[in-house]
Amino acid sequence: CEKLNIDLFSIFGDSWKEKKDLWKEKIKNRLGLTVKKVFTRKTEIIKMEPNETREILNNYHIQGYSTSEVCFGLKYENEIIAVMTFSEGRYGIGKEREDGEYELVRYATKYSVPGGASKLLNHFIKEFSPTSIYSYSNNTYSRGKMYETLGFELENENKAGYWYYSPKRKRSFHRSTF
Repeated sequence: CEKLNIDLFSIFGDSWKEKKDLWKEKIKNRLGLTVKKVFTRKTEIIKMEPNETREILNNYHIQGYSTSEVCFGLKYENEIIAVMTFSEGRYGIGKEREDGEYELVRYATKYSVPGGASKLLNHFIKEFSPTSIYSYSNNTYSRGKMYETLGFELENENKAGYWYYSPKRKRSFHRSTF
């Protein structure tokens, strides 16, 4: 599909069941049918506590909330419409930690926010002066184009990981859970 410039979403049944509305919004967004667009120049950056990002990440990021040490949001008319979260390099996910290195953990938006990721990333760089920043793209439902737009360079493509499915609980669990 990638060679043919086709965007492919692989949506597993439990993910569709749990996040059907979010999947529908992602599909509409990819088709250019996004209802609300907020231009970045109309937003302000705010520092957020990690627990303050939980709701927007759970509602607007397919992978949901993940713990992070540094969180920034974009505020528009007294509403948080985007968040970007960072952590110092994490162990156990294929990369050793180096001083000054950070992982961009999550980016999620409530609406289409052209330039939002760039504004938040540049603010983070200005505030923390990281030696490097890395991130991961789950290519089950994304080709990671945002990273290319932000100036990241592809370092490695990992083979697809695996999950465990529990028929009893009717949901999948990432292998690192066990």
